[in-house]
Amino acid sequence: MRHVLSIEIEEFKREFIKSAHTVPGEQPEFCLFDDVEVLEKLVGFCYTCNKKHNVALDIDAYFVGPSCKNISYENTNSAKWANCYTDHDGSSGSTYRLGVKRGIEVTCPAVAFYENTKGVADCVKDLHGVKHRPRIEAQFEKHVNTHIYIYIKCFFV
Repeated sequence: MRHVLSIEIEEFKREFIKSAHTVPGEQPEFCLFDDVEVLEKLVGFCYTCNKKHNVALDIDAYFVGPSCKNISYENTNSAKWANCYTDHDGSSGSTYRLGVKRGIEVTCPAVAFYENTKGVADCVKDLHGVKHRPRIEAQFEKHVNTHIYIYIKCFFV
């Protein structure tokens, strides 16, 4: 297995990713971008090769999880963001739209794994007291070229 791509907006986390996935004394062999918006633009600054280039990389397995900042248990205003995945509001909604949905479109992985948090998986009440529970669906398709695609959708109902 080879690490191909990471996206992290926090500099100290980017440094952790670089050190965790690079042999000491060697240069990183993967791309590291700073914001999921790069997936919309398709070109961005890479922090491992220090130049701008295309983000549509050849990826077999895509591991992704949106920011849980807005819907975190620690956020006292989390009810405001109960529909963030469907409305694409706030950092949680935008990272879901760009990092999850757009990232899968751009990289065309054979399989995508959606990392979720307990706060997202639990029932969330919006500002009107209406409960919203994310529903996860999986769709399996086998194509002529023997690739198996698994599509996973998570949205509030």
